[in-house]
Formats: sequence, C-alpha cells, structure tokens
Amino acid sequence: MNLFKSLENYGLMQHYIDFFDWIFTDKFDNSRWNNKNKIQCFTKRLYNYTGLEKKNRIYEAQNKINFPDDAKKLSFTFVCMSKGDSFGRDWIRHIRNSIAHGHCVFHICNGQYYLEMMDYSNNNCNRQTAYFFVPLTYLFQTKKDYDELDRRWEKLTMRRD
Repeated sequence: MNLFKSLENYGLMQHYIDFFDWIFTDKFDNSRWNNKNKIQCFTKRLYNYTGLEKKNRIYEAQNKINFPDDAKKLSFTFVCMSKGDSFGRDWIRHIRNSIAHGHCVFHICNGQYYLEMMDYSNNNCNRQTAYFFVPLTYLFQTKKDYDELDRRWEKLTMRRD
C-alpha cells in the first residue's frame, strides 16, 4: 500500500508529520558534524536498533549486492545499501529518496507496521542502490537519535566559540 494513504487509513499520519518535515531538510551541518567520529556515533546508534543486527544488514559495493525483489518473502528487518559516504549518511539519504520518489510501500507483518523502501541511482529505476524492510518506528528513532546528537554537537560548537 502507498505510504501516505496507509498512514492516513491507519490514523498514523499526524504522528509522522514532524518526521516528514525533518527528513526533507539538510542534514549533517558541517559546523557541527565536522568529523567522521561524530557521524560514526550516529551510525553506531543505528546499528543498535532492534532487529538491525549485522546478519540483517548489507553495506557493500554496488556490484556485490543482490537486492531482494519481494518483501512478501521477508518477515524480519532487513537493510541493504550500496556503500557511499557512510552508513549513517547513506541511511538518511536513501530513506529521504525512497519517500520523495514514491518507492515506499507500507506493510503489516507479524502485527507490526513495516516500510519497504527502495532507492535508485537514476529515474529509470534500473540501478538500485538501497533496499529497506524496516519497522515504521525506525523513522521516529532515526529522527530522535539524529536530533539528540545534533544538539550535542551544537553545544560543543557553541562552547568553542
């Protein structure tokens, strides 16, 4: 089912409006996120999400990935991304792109809401760069973790000035 229509049908849209406002704004301001250790801190938080164990995520070169073709076969969290800047940056970019380009499908699996998201390197959708099958709650958690770290880095930047 279409993401926005599904969220509306299940009475969830109002809970995700802040997330949608947030995901479409610039991230990782260079004045605060000015070294790879800070971005790695965000990545480590992502790695700790329930269900996102190492066995359920692939982060490899594009030519080494075989992307899943059907979420109906999945009943667990799974993320597959081609390597780019960093896992954390790529995570946010692929989520934003999949929503913006309409490659995001809502599922109910084991009584829980899931999103199936795909991202592609071009408009023809013939070169896939990411596949997500994740709980809907990951959207909240991603924003929460990013915002917490962004505030921390902002405070550190203000102390130096």
